[in-house]
Amino acid sequence: MLRPLTLLALAAPPAWPQCGTSGVDLVVADLTAITVFSTSGGVTALMPGVAICNLGTAPASWSATSAAHPAVLFTLYRYATDGGRGRFEALGQSWVHHQSSALQQALCCVCTPGALQQLGAGCSTTSSASAVGQQSQLGLRVSVDPQTGAFDWPLSAPPPAGSADRRLQVASADLAVPNARYFLEAQVVSGDDAASGQRANNASYREVLVGAGPVFTYVGATVVGQPAVTVWPALDPNAAVVTSTVPGEGGTLRLGYAVTDVGDGWHAYEYVLHDLDSLAGARSFAIAIPPGVQVRGLGFVGAATHSGDPVDDAPWAASLAGGILTFATDGHAVQPLANGLRAGSAFTLRFEASAPPQPGPILVSRFRPGTPDAWIVNALAPAPVGPGAFCFGDGSGAACPCANTSAVGAGEGCRNSLGSGARLARSGLPSVSNDTFMLHGSGMPNSSVLYFQGTSAAGGGAGTIFGDGLRCAAGSVVRLGTTTNLDGASSHPGPGSLPVSVAGLVTAGATHVYQVWYRNAAAFCTASTFNLSNGIAATWVP
Repeated sequence: MLRPLTLLALAAPPAWPQCGTSGVDLVVADLTAITVFSTSGGVTALMPGVAICNLGTAPASWSATSAAHPAVLFTLYRYATDGGRGRFEALGQSWVHHQSSALQQALCCVCTPGALQQLGAGCSTTSSASAVGQQSQLGLRVSVDPQTGAFDWPLSAPPPAGSADRRLQVASADLAVPNARYFLEAQVVSGDDAASGQRANNASYREVLVGAGPVFTYVGATVVGQPAVTVWPALDPNAAVVTSTVPGEGGTLRLGYAVTDVGDGWHAYEYVLHDLDSLAGARSFAIAIPPGVQVRGLGFVGAATHSGDPVDDAPWAASLAGGILTFATDGHAVQPLANGLRAGSAFTLRFEASAPPQPGPILVSRFRPGTPDAWIVNALAPAPVGPGAFCFGDGSGAACPCANTSAVGAGEGCRNSLGSGARLARSGLPSVSNDTFMLHGSGMPNSSVLYFQGTSAAGGGAGTIFGDGLRCAAGSVVRLGTTTNLDGASSHPGPGSLPVSVAGLVTAGATHVYQVWYRNAAAFCTASTFNLSNGIAATWVP
């Protein structure tokens, strides 16, 4: 169903990329008229026309008889809302279109025509949808190395089984979602472009309206040099996109995310992992779920493989263990054709949690082996229940020693001489191999403090009286470190301190309890002149 054009306006696309970049610099300059080749069996098969520009100062190889030519990947995305949840998903993908001829046009820059089987510096070339959709010129995505621009050549595949084969395929029902918005992405891959270090701008996108038939009509201009996931924040005020460089390789992955309050204390968490040009790719996505936080509605969406593509497109399996929610598939070393995230692709992962968001780390693991095996991407993650996890001084657990109860719901320890209790919060990932775990204390006098770790919760989690407050961390206790509060607050570990996992002799799979002891010298409650915060529990992962 067509929607009013006024509802579709996005921010103006960026200015045209600068001409005259070093070496060969290929970009998808425009997506042109779309042809629908088939609408049978609940599947719509389509392909667009495409224009490619060489913004560089050197000619690009464009051979029809060898592997010295570019290849182009196409993917269709949809943004839609479901019960207030904004969802950005890859609906379908094509095989890889292999360019066979170069026209010496001047769509983008001043064109200096190249020799035979070249696209000259500053020149452009266009291909119609019928040429792009020529099935004999479509090869497997898995054969493309986005780092070098190499791919299997000559093309080898069984003859097409029908008019939909190898073309961009999408379930017809996915094209009939009311008020949805659709975005077509194209990405060019070339050995010359890769050798010139110009891969970062290889993907472009354009919005399309989908009418009955289906009929595809473009909205606005092609946004050059950006993958489709980058439009998400313009569609959803809750969304953001961060760019991550794969360590040890240099490929680019983007993580889009949005968190929506869906009522009754539940929040919908939506993540999109997009691989631009990483051969390493990704095989898993892991996020910490704090103690006491429930999850539901786990989901995974990725464009299906088709037409005999041997890659297994099974959804990533979801598991919750040791306080970590993980979506994962087999790594390349175990199954080379597993559904790892590959260049030109995006996977959507989602769940709902009974906690609001706070800044937190996501652990992404490589699909292909390499060092390091995993890295952190900072996004939003479920926050611990309340400012602290348990053992509050508000009367919900053990009684404070001299009726020095803190405010209900404040998430603090027993009240001190300042009139409030101390609050302990956590951030970062409790991971033995990627320890970013931090403890943050506040609401205390400017006195000395001790951060410490226990192996169990005192009083079954209710706490036991100790000094002017409640002791929450019990069992085998380890002193992590001492410091002095500034403006009533401090954090641990501080500069020069050992990570918590090292100082606490932590092992993977163990759950530890953390608390802050602090000096409160003013005559206030008991003669002890010290008090404690609430408690925090953390389960450590490998």
